[in-house]
Amino acid sequence: MLVDAIDSLQYLPRRYSVYQGRHNPSDAVRRMPVPPYLIYYRIDERRQAVEIVTVRHGARRQPRRF
Repeated sequence: MLVDAIDSLQYLPRRYSVYQGRHNPSDAVRRMPVPPYLIYYRIDERRQAVEIVTVRHGARRQPRRF
């Protein structure tokens, strides 16, 4: 389930809103909900890749900064 959700990011990585870092698009961290988890990721335009920053359980305290 989680792996399938992460794999789906290759098609539309911008479909989820920016969680942090709105000023510099290359540093922007996006958050994708996959209940009960939250997947935080960045889009690397230069390499045309998605970098998974962390996966957290939704009931846990979420990160303030990356």
